[in-house]
Amino acid sequence: ARVPAGALGAGGSAAAQRIRRLIDPPLRGSAARAVTSVALTAASVTAVTMLAFAVVIILRCPPASYAW
Repeated sequence: ARVPAGALGAGGSAAAQRIRRLIDPPLRGSAARAVTSVALTAASVTAVTMLAFAVVIILRCPPASYAW
């Protein structure tokens, strides 16, 4: 069975290097790390806010006349 060069530590193909770059976290203090952190924080806040809005709407709005 053939083993890819990347698995042997020989650098691998360009695709393997791209995948490794995507998996490895950005360096500390880098702009990419800061942007990633801000984006993940914004996505989390948005998700929690939407859940809160959904709960408020469900609790405040009367059920429709056609609801079971």
